[in-house]
Amino acid sequence: MKVKIIKEGSFTDAVDQMLGSDADTVTGDSTIPPRGAISTGPSRPKQPYDLILEEKGYVVGDELGKGMFGIVILATDPQDRDVAIKILKKGSGIAKGPMNAAFKREIRNYSTVQEARKQSKIVAKHFPKVFDIFTEGEYGFIVMELLTNKGGRMSLVQDIFQGREGLAAPTADAITQGTYKDVRRRMYTYLTNENSRNRIIDMLLDNVPTDIVDRIKSDMFQVGYLQHGSLENNANPRLLQSLTDRIDNTLLYTAQDAVYGEFGGLKKEFLSNPGLLIFLLNILERLKEYDIQLYYMKNVGIAMAWIDFIRKGSPIGIHNRPEMARADRGGAPAEVGDAIGEAASIRQAIEELERLTGLAGRDMHEGNLMIRQYTGDIVIVDLGLFKPRSEVVEERKKKRKKRRKRRKNKYHWNVGSWYYGGGYGNTDSGGDFGGDGGGGDGKRDDKKKIKVKIVKNLDERCQKGYKTHPTRKTKKMFGKQYRNCVKAEGQIEERELTDAEYNKKKEIAKAMKKDNPNMSDEDIFPIATATAKRVAEGDPKKGTGKKPKGSGRRLYTDENPKDTVSIKYKTPADANKTCAKVKRINKPYARKI
Repeated sequence: MKVKIIKEGSFTDAVDQMLGSDADTVTGDSTIPPRGAISTGPSRPKQPYDLILEEKGYVVGDELGKGMFGIVILATDPQDRDVAIKILKKGSGIAKGPMNAAFKREIRNYSTVQEARKQSKIVAKHFPKVFDIFTEGEYGFIVMELLTNKGGRMSLVQDIFQGREGLAAPTADAITQGTYKDVRRRMYTYLTNENSRNRIIDMLLDNVPTDIVDRIKSDMFQVGYLQHGSLENNANPRLLQSLTDRIDNTLLYTAQDAVYGEFGGLKKEFLSNPGLLIFLLNILERLKEYDIQLYYMKNVGIAMAWIDFIRKGSPIGIHNRPEMARADRGGAPAEVGDAIGEAASIRQAIEELERLTGLAGRDMHEGNLMIRQYTGDIVIVDLGLFKPRSEVVEERKKKRKKRRKRRKNKYHWNVGSWYYGGGYGNTDSGGDFGGDGGGGDGKRDDKKKIKVKIVKNLDERCQKGYKTHPTRKTKKMFGKQYRNCVKAEGQIEERELTDAEYNKKKEIAKAMKKDNPNMSDEDIFPIATATAKRVAEGDPKKGTGKKPKGSGRRLYTDENPKDTVSIKYKTPADANKTCAKVKRINKPYARKI
């Protein structure tokens, strides 16, 4: 009888494997149930998709996770491999709608990535292997390799990718909002690497003269202060008092909101990592020494940009190289983030995938990352929101169009609630740190900008004989909205005024305005128009020998205005043509030259 040894180990190891060890979460072993547990079937109620999988030869296990697009279950495929199956349902989650665009896009993305994995080793390293993709009825199935989110390598995932901490505003207290995450290792790596430290200083001191920035960089070379331990539980009262005094002397009143929490003490980020606060104070103290004017201009911006970078400056952002409107979701610049070696490898894989397939990395938060058990590779498992950059632009256009459509029919005074536009940057484009999305140059620091939205109230009335259209109340002309007035039913079609009537209308309106200064033009002009049509004397159809007031010339007694002849006499040829024309008109009133 032959015996195959799967893994050597002690008796204690075998007991731990059967009963479970208290150290499982520390050692990084996967919590996958043994093969026997899978064969007994899932410990949850059977679902319609379970029957579909069983018909195809899969042994269905427990549910591993659930998201907005579907669920992931554990299973054994017909080749006796432990796999994870992502199950999508048409019309579920945010995929609702007749076209199920999200459903189709997710399946298409996984298929596309598999082709890229065959072409690039770096893509294969950081993206999941898919064994099969198929649809059955209203369900879609993606069968992929089994990964884990347990073990010590997951702490590296938290250092490289953002979580809920990226949702907090610079002035917010992460503890009260429940978004705090310890980033001590990440920031220590950044600040002990000379290239990344200098790049961070460049971001904080944006638009500061280069000679001053270079002097500050040389002064910040020593980073021994990063070794200070936590100040929690009054661990180092002398250091805490020293930092408090420096804050009072260095940070302006508004800038202190960046370091103090809601209850008056230091924010958790600085209380547990005092070296990060010392780094900020050192920069501001040197800027104050070298240029006092720039110090006052940029004090608040630098402080806010620093706390924002601590929270959102992950090596890999939520979106890879996002558009300007979402610059704060892009994480730290590559020069900073690549100080962590694994981050450089992941960034290379994301860029290579976009080069091969056109799919830009999006929605890459720490919840969408797992570990390949045997190699320890970090794998991006959720590809549902990866999309070409052209689609991102189209989505933004559609959103703007929807916003304009919602505002279109609001014709009342509406003073929008004032708000602070977010971010502390050198432009008003929003964002929270660095570049156009923030970084703090002080332009918006000393006072908050108030944005007020005012919609004009269209209270003008239609003129006499007209009424507002029953369905289309307004119309747009010359870029503005006006009341849509149409002719009332039963009204006689009005004609345009003649020159004589128009002149008479102006005379009457001027006289009425003189007699009644308080009378509005809306009331004067309809009366003046109607009166002018009655009293103004126009050109007669046949000549009377009388020159009407306002008329261009006198008509002959028996002249028909239609027989009027145009005369040209500028050149001899014109005169000859005119004379020939006059001779052809056999009328008693034909004028001679």
